[in-house]
Amino acid sequence: MLQTRALSRRPGRAAEVHLTLTSPATPSSTPRSGIITHADREALAERLFKSSEFLRDFAARSPDTFAAILDGLGQPPRHLLPAIPEDADSQTVARALRRYRNAAQAETLVRDLLGFAPLTETLARLTQTAEHTIRAALKAATREVAQSAGYLYANDPRGDVDATAGSTPAWMTVIAMGKLGAGELNFSSDIDLIFVYRETEATSDGRRQLVAQQWYERVSRALVRLLGERTPDGFCYRVDLRLRPFGDSGPVVVSLAALEQYLLVHGRDWERYAMIKARPVCGDPATILELSRLIRPFVYRRYLDFSAISSLREMKEMIGREVRRAGLERDIKRGRGGIREIEFIGQVFQLMRGGQEPDLRARSIVEVLNLIGGRGLLDAQDFKDLKQAYRLLRTVENRLQGIRDEQVHALPTSSAEQARLASAMGAADWSEVEASTDRARANVARVFDALLGDAEQSTEDDAVDEAGRITLARVAEAEAGDPTRLASALAALGFDNPQAIIARITTELSGGFRARLSQEAQGRLDDVLHALLATVAESEAPEQTLARTLKFIVAVSRRSVYLSALKEFPKALRRVVKLFAASPWIAEEVTRHPGLLDELLDSGQLYQTRDRAGLVAALDAALARLEVTNEERTMDALRRYTHSQRLRIAASDITAHIPVNRVSDFLTEIAEVVVERTLKLAWDLMVARHGRPLVNGREVGVTVVGYGKLGGYELGYSSDLDLVFVHDDHPPSLETDGARPIDAGRFFARLAQRFIHFLSTATIAGKAYEIDLRLRPSGNSGLMVVSAAGFERYQLEEAWTWEHQALIRARPVAGSRSSKARFADIRTRVLTRTREADTLREEVLSMREKMRANLDRSSATQFDLKQGRGGVTDLEFMVQYLVLKGAATTPELTRFTDNWRLLDALAGCGQIDRSLASSLVDAYFKLRARGHQIALLGGASLVPADELISVREAIVEAWAQVFEQPVIRHR
Repeated sequence: MLQTRALSRRPGRAAEVHLTLTSPATPSSTPRSGIITHADREALAERLFKSSEFLRDFAARSPDTFAAILDGLGQPPRHLLPAIPEDADSQTVARALRRYRNAAQAETLVRDLLGFAPLTETLARLTQTAEHTIRAALKAATREVAQSAGYLYANDPRGDVDATAGSTPAWMTVIAMGKLGAGELNFSSDIDLIFVYRETEATSDGRRQLVAQQWYERVSRALVRLLGERTPDGFCYRVDLRLRPFGDSGPVVVSLAALEQYLLVHGRDWERYAMIKARPVCGDPATILELSRLIRPFVYRRYLDFSAISSLREMKEMIGREVRRAGLERDIKRGRGGIREIEFIGQVFQLMRGGQEPDLRARSIVEVLNLIGGRGLLDAQDFKDLKQAYRLLRTVENRLQGIRDEQVHALPTSSAEQARLASAMGAADWSEVEASTDRARANVARVFDALLGDAEQSTEDDAVDEAGRITLARVAEAEAGDPTRLASALAALGFDNPQAIIARITTELSGGFRARLSQEAQGRLDDVLHALLATVAESEAPEQTLARTLKFIVAVSRRSVYLSALKEFPKALRRVVKLFAASPWIAEEVTRHPGLLDELLDSGQLYQTRDRAGLVAALDAALARLEVTNEERTMDALRRYTHSQRLRIAASDITAHIPVNRVSDFLTEIAEVVVERTLKLAWDLMVARHGRPLVNGREVGVTVVGYGKLGGYELGYSSDLDLVFVHDDHPPSLETDGARPIDAGRFFARLAQRFIHFLSTATIAGKAYEIDLRLRPSGNSGLMVVSAAGFERYQLEEAWTWEHQALIRARPVAGSRSSKARFADIRTRVLTRTREADTLREEVLSMREKMRANLDRSSATQFDLKQGRGGVTDLEFMVQYLVLKGAATTPELTRFTDNWRLLDALAGCGQIDRSLASSLVDAYFKLRARGHQIALLGGASLVPADELISVREAIVEAWAQVFEQPVIRHR
């Protein structure tokens, strides 16, 4: 029964569609008792009929059904497809389908107009109605064909095709495209369908035998007739089959093999766009499973596909020409700022990124908008405007089509029709509807132009006439001996030495290189070459910058979508050149991993460093999009994540968006997050295969210990990870508890191997990190994973002093809580041992001299920042010596692993003077800052001999004081 509180909702549900519209008051005839009376129905019907002639006609034909719809408004919709007798003829089936469809459509429209259903429910109900109708019609069409030609049976393993026990008839698979495929069908839409079947040698078993293609074609035509033929009961759906292979000239139904061949050989860009929404709605389960395998690689590329931007822009321009030719400016679907532009905005992100981000393969545009908005791929206000515009325009579209059940998208021009639509929208008058739709379309057009229009194109570049533009043809002329035009164009750009630039360009972009490029790639390179050179000319060192930039161009030219990115995003091109000019390291990194170009497209994202929680969330999101068992894709995701996060830090470092003393902290946090997640991936894989190592029901844990720069929070851009694996103690005979048990020793060894494989094996995406295990007990000859007891025994009984020095900078970065705590306890006990001061001093000095003799690359003209006298290693050895000397009496010294906090702790406990500690901390940060700068410039850790003199002298003087030696001021 209808409840009063439900009826009191405002017709039009203005808040739901974000309209700034008013709604008429609830009729005074609304019953206080909550029971629908005849008078109530009359009042509701009058309001509904004012908005929809379709509802007026339906109520006249089916008054009882219409009354039941009104009575059930307070309940969920319940119209079900009526049972159709197996022996029903075509007329009976057609009549039942049409009556069902009309009743379901009427119920959906009533709930929509009276505000009982949000837009999402309306679109879902319209979609479900079509799906139920298609399934019932396919069943009836198959039965109709079988009456004369029999059923088609798929071959069983023996090759039989008879309808014997256990055999099942073959079924055609129906693929929904467009809004039906997306689950967002509008009220009076065509339905775009493709019919597919699996190849079979079978022949139908009826009196009129047909081979598979003939049989499926008959089923297809019968299905289209049952759905689309107009009868006294109306029609179900207009069926559009033009999206099938070869369109109207192709067969009505195609085999899976034919579809695969078509997509591989003939598939065009607009078909990629269309196939985003492809969704099987009924048919053979095996065919449905196979369809996903065929369609996914056609639509989604494994790499970032920037060519999608130009393809979608070309499609929109083609539609725009049709809009202008046909005068469709008032069309809210195809016109400027219409529904189609919203879909294009969402789908450009899908086509660009869907290969790497599977959740973007959603069919629903609402879901896609939520995803790209949630990831910050769209400005927050743009995202909000698009969602509101979509809700409004789809609501207008549905209510416009609900007037007469006609496929119409143009806003009305007559005052009578405008008043009817205003009533359907719950607006006071037409001006409110028009103002709201105008605002929505203007917002959509603005966002569309920013993304898919020419908003980023440089007006200066557009002003260059063809004669002055630098292209591959100009390069070919110069290479052939006539550099006149190329030299003139380069001089006009501001190059001081055009001949040197010509030599570089003709060498990198030689005829042999050009010959290897496709016509498409050559065209894209032509599109970007002039703008690239113009930007390079503005840099401080144009020849060096050009050399780095051209190497990148050559590296990515065969995958020319990256050239498309530079063409589509001129600001990103300028950003690339700026960063390449500043840092050879960045140039090499992006050249090796062109996918990083995506990071350079958005300066807001590029210079946005993440905290620990943000880093974890970003990696979890990247891995969550992958299939758990796809190890290769997981490894690539780890690499892309690591490279992209390091690039963000480097870009922020160069542009001073982050302080220098935080660079290593950020790089270390990235590594920690990757190590933690990789250990979990490797652990889960091993447990899935072999089960868990358990002792008395408790899991035997493992920890990954970071040494060196990782342990000391000092990672650089290209640092290796020095790691040691330590597991909890367990009985020697322990085995895992899985179906394929192995002993615990092998479990942990394989775990470490799998971990290293995940991070350091070279894939198409490169490596995440190099792993160095030489600091484990007994070095390369020792076990890959050592037990806690074995580690402790080695450290107490066999380790050299330099290994205890290394242990100062060791800390657990991943693993179980128990194993982390066990390692920390062992480390403290080892470092707090009482040591003989003179022996310790001699051993530390001896090791330092050996290192200096073998590793110091300083000369009369250059200073080695790390190994030179007064460099980083001298500072580290001082700190380590003082910690080992004082930890027995001051265990607090073992708390930290990084140099600056250790210096602070040493000052705090009186081991060194506070002013000395302060000067060493200052020297340490200056050396590290210079080291990062050199790394970004792609050089070794060498600086001119006259650089950082005061810093080096401070360390030399401290060295003499700590080790009681004379001051030595040379190498």
